[in-house]
Amino acid sequence: MVIDYEFKRTMRELSKIIPSVDPIDYRRLTYLLIETRRAAYKEARVKRTLGNLLNDFGISDDTYYDWRLRWYCFLPEHIKNLVK
Repeated sequence: MVIDYEFKRTMRELSKIIPSVDPIDYRRLTYLLIETRRAAYKEARVKRTLGNLLNDFGISDDTYYDWRLRWYCFLPEHIKNLVK
């Protein structure tokens, strides 16, 4: 799903006269994967704490909240609705 979203977003930018395709680093990709997994757990009604999920990725709470402030806006709307 993340790959599909990034492909569509990049294609929209490339179709502009002056495209603005920002580089995506592993931290932003990791954040998108964390939120996608959180959304999948909520959709499937699987009880999983944020702390446990962050441990799976080796990410601290502080790092997660810093990333969330920066990259939450890049999430697709259906994911945002699930991870509010």
